[in-house]
Amino acid sequence: TVNAVAPGFTLTRFWDKTSKDEEKELLDSTLLKKWVAPEDIAEAFIYLAKNDSVTGQTLVVDAGYTATL
Repeated sequence: TVNAVAPGFTLTRFWDKTSKDEEKELLDSTLLKKWVAPEDIAEAFIYLAKNDSVTGQTLVVDAGYTATL
């Protein structure tokens, strides 16, 4: 089976034109009040690659965004 990583809001050039107010509103919508770091996403992939017992899962790495929905 296949595993997947579902990343949350990650600071990239895509957000360059976002105002500070919009950025604050976006980050306030996450429990951790922060961007997801690329390293966080990489660690999720490493975890899934190393663990043979995890299968058919989607690992959400979103700083708690979906927990607030």
